[in-house]
Amino acid sequence: MIAVAGHDTASAVAAVPALDRNFAYLSSGTWSLMGVETDAPVINKETEALNFTNEGGVAGTIRLLKNICGMWLLERCRCGWEEISYPELIAEAEACEAFRSLINPDDALFINPMNMEQAIRTYCADHHQPGTGNSRTSGAVYFRKSGTALSSGAGKSAWSFSASGRGSACHRRWKP
Repeated sequence: MIAVAGHDTASAVAAVPALDRNFAYLSSGTWSLMGVETDAPVINKETEALNFTNEGGVAGTIRLLKNICGMWLLERCRCGWEEISYPELIAEAEACEAFRSLINPDDALFINPMNMEQAIRTYCADHHQPGTGNSRTSGAVYFRKSGTALSSGAGKSAWSFSASGRGSACHRRWKP
């Protein structure tokens, strides 16, 4: 019998191909989890204000992490669109003007709207931005912001970064 971590994310974190313990991870799917492993819970005003959680990890570690919207916006938009493949969506996103509009994917407006595309338009209008946001660019900006906040909250100035899940296809070095 082989015992695994009690949650799929804990198992994914334990499998990160890191060379040392100074790494951050992003497990990205419909919902994303970005975090770092620590030896003890990190509880302070900064982690509380940023809505970070401390969860038990493998071998007595703690996963300081942030729950992030992930692919939720895209999946909900796809419900209202004709059938379109992910390669087609990626090509369309790459053709869009980057940083034209930036959205906060964790805004309450996006929790479960009847029409996600309209919710994005409403968010852009409410924040005096043109058209619709490029969720690909917005997601990248939000992940970077969350990673930088994790660096500060965990007291780590640099680490390697590992991304996994269907919302990612990379493993690269990253410094906040």
